[in-house]
Amino acid sequence: MSVPVRPSVAGMRRAVFDALALPGRFSHISALADTVVTGALGEARVLVVDEAQRLPVPCVQYLQTLWTTLARGSRWCVAGSCRRSGNSPRSA
Repeated sequence: MSVPVRPSVAGMRRAVFDALALPGRFSHISALADTVVTGALGEARVLVVDEAQRLPVPCVQYLQTLWTTLARGSRWCVAGSCRRSGNSPRSA
């Protein structure tokens, strides 16, 4: 799944719903949308999160919440480039 531009938790919720190609309409009521998404992730699936380095902390926490509530049949791959800022310490 692609990370939306300027991602929010609501945007991530919609991106996961769309990436899973779930039937029906997306519910803008977060509890209903999360129930549908976690139900689908309870089945054996693979979800690849591209450009994950752009995710703000609340979006990462949302994905972590999904991961901890779903069955272990699903697999996640979080992809993105690792960047180092100019003032960060270098690894040995």
